[in-house]
Amino acid sequence: MTRDDSDLFDAANLSPGLTGLPMLVWVSERGRARHDVRIKVHMAHGRQMSIGNTATVAVRPTPRLVAGQLSAADMQAVSDWIRLNEAPLVDYWNGRIYTDELIQQGRETLGDRVRFLVKYPRDRMPELYRLADVFTLCSLSEMMPIALIEATASGLPCLVHRNPVCEWIVGRGGESIDMSESGALAAALKTLIDDADRRRTCGDQARQHCLESFSQDRVVDQIVDYYRFVLGNHRPPPGTKLVAAGDGARRQDRSIH
Repeated sequence: MTRDDSDLFDAANLSPGLTGLPMLVWVSERGRARHDVRIKVHMAHGRQMSIGNTATVAVRPTPRLVAGQLSAADMQAVSDWIRLNEAPLVDYWNGRIYTDELIQQGRETLGDRVRFLVKYPRDRMPELYRLADVFTLCSLSEMMPIALIEATASGLPCLVHRNPVCEWIVGRGGESIDMSESGALAAALKTLIDDADRRRTCGDQARQHCLESFSQDRVVDQIVDYYRFVLGNHRPPPGTKLVAAGDGARRQDRSIH
């Protein structure tokens, strides 16, 4: 996975219903990027979400395709959308939009009952997670929410939407509800807050599930198993040169016969 791909996890995805485009669009803040403002566009129409099927489009000085493929019609539509929304795209890229407005709205609505921890130091995140009683992710769809893995690794019971990805990550360590239903989240939170034993059980199961499914050893084993599967089921043509894994002194070329 490239740095640009991993940045998708921190990006906001905009649905066709919101943008008027026929495909999903991802917009993000600058983060660690060294280039100017860019967006990512799903190359297939609809609401599908696939990291490997995206095109990258630069916003300034004029919209242009940087990576991936878009039809002439799709590129024209994306370019027109960028021109109409260039100012907010640039502001979002520079961190000047959305976050501040959301925080202000939250403070006006909830007062002292809410705390916004923006750009909290990453090395202190485990400590922050352990201070909580429950973790909730209100997204109706996700690709691979890292925050949810962090929460389960910290032993937090989790509340998520009935989404296959979120349910897979949480496993036995939480509950899935219909987040789009008014009052559903409040009711589920109250149930967990009032039941300390249930929270403790869910938290223990969340951490166990995370270790079994997403620990470094487990993930590395899955990657190795997948490579073995690919190599075992799809042999390259005879004479193809392969490089054996290992350090520089131990590497050697092999030919397939």
